Amino acid sequence: MMDRAKIFAEALFATDEGPPDPERIRWLMDDLRDFLGHAGGRARGIFRLCLFACDWLAPLSVRKVPTLANLSRDERIRALATLEHSALGPAALGPKAILCILWFEHPDTQRETRTTPSCMTEVRS
Repeated sequence: MMDRAKIFAEALFATDEGPPDPERIRWLMDDLRDFLGHAGGRARGIFRLCLFACDWLAPLSVRKVPTLANLSRDERIRALATLEHSALGPAALGPKAILCILWFEHPDTQRETRTTPSCMTEVRS
């Protein structure tokens, strides 16, 4: 499962400048492993199922042979974007949401985006 998550994350966090920093991807996978270790079995199962669906359905959405690992980085990016905008898009929502939450917790990402560790900007009464 972690291999699928890594392949998904490498496509998700690629920019016009290129792939994400491999060290940050390693950190993300360690954080994901810890996160899923604390999640319930149902949450882990849904995450796995969503990753499996993306791994197989995303390549088919761009007329390529599954799995995502068989595609180039650019093809992975295009395949995941195409899947996300299709009727099967909700399959990508779970992995994308969890990986983004963890990605934006990284101190380098927070510096790059000029965000703070909390989503809360003010306390409302």
